[in-house]
Amino acid sequence: MCYVTLRCRTPVKTVEVEVDEETTTIDLSRRNITAIDLGPLSECPQVEVLDLSNNKLTGIDLTPLAGSEIRELHLTKNQLAEVDLRPLGECPRLEVLALGSNQLGDLDLRAVRELPALRRLRLFDNGIAAIDLAPLEVCTQLQGLELQNNMLSGVDLTPLAPCAHLELLNLMYNRLARLDLRPLASCRALRYLYLHHNQLTEVDLTPLASCHELRILRLGGNRLSRIDLSPLAACRHLSRLGLALNELTDLDLGPLHAAGELVSLDMARNRLSALDLRPLAGCTALEELYIASESELEENDIRTLDLSPLHSCHSLADMTLPPDCSIRIASKFRGAELPPAVEEVIDTVPVEWYAPGD
Repeated sequence: MCYVTLRCRTPVKTVEVEVDEETTTIDLSRRNITAIDLGPLSECPQVEVLDLSNNKLTGIDLTPLAGSEIRELHLTKNQLAEVDLRPLGECPRLEVLALGSNQLGDLDLRAVRELPALRRLRLFDNGIAAIDLAPLEVCTQLQGLELQNNMLSGVDLTPLAPCAHLELLNLMYNRLARLDLRPLASCRALRYLYLHHNQLTEVDLTPLASCHELRILRLGGNRLSRIDLSPLAACRHLSRLGLALNELTDLDLGPLHAAGELVSLDMARNRLSALDLRPLAGCTALEELYIASESELEENDIRTLDLSPLHSCHSLADMTLPPDCSIRIASKFRGAELPPAVEEVIDTVPVEWYAPGD
């Protein structure tokens, strides 16, 4: 029979928490805890969820969890500079490991090789400069990997190839100068890929052609001077595409002609001098179209823009255009019901109404 007391230290007192044989979830989040002895939990293997997030832990010994039924371990938002994960190698039911928002500079994931049930690995908001993902190749049930807001200059995604259930890969706000997406070709459940605010100068999207469930692709805030969107023609569920804050001088939107679920397209703050919007006629769900930002910073230098193709984007409500850009619309749409964002343009800037063939 399990009946133990967990002792937690805070800056002002010691907190005692009773655990019995019926306890499967222990929530000690937001308690201002600076230290905790998990030793008594070695007698309570039935505990499935342990939440110690939003505390002030600077260290933790996970040894008492070895051999337990733990499914979720939450250590997010503490002050951990290092964590020995080896005891978790004896927790084969572990599904969620959350270590985000700590002070980790390095993390040895070798213990993860013994976690075939792992679904979520959250390592965001740390100081991780390098990480070996090789142990994840056995985590075939992995659905989410969060490595955003770290200091990664490179990462090998090869171990993710067997992760057929991967839905989320978040690598935004790192220092990635190059990234090989080929391992993601077999991740056919991928829905969310966040690569914005890195230092990518090029990225080959070809592997994403097999990711038919892709919903969101963020590539803004990099150093891309060109990008081929052709592979995205196969991503019929794509709803948000972010390309802002790059160095694009040319952009072919042709592959998006059948993106009927596209809701948001952001191309602001690039170096485009021309843009053909005709492919967007098929993007009937489009609500947001950003070709410029609302700031005074460097923008696309597009002198003329034909908004006629947007007539079928009935839900388009928010649109930003480059300053000093001349607007053209086919005269056959004059007096017709146009999307709200286009109507707003007509009301605020001069429009050239042209006849087909002009």
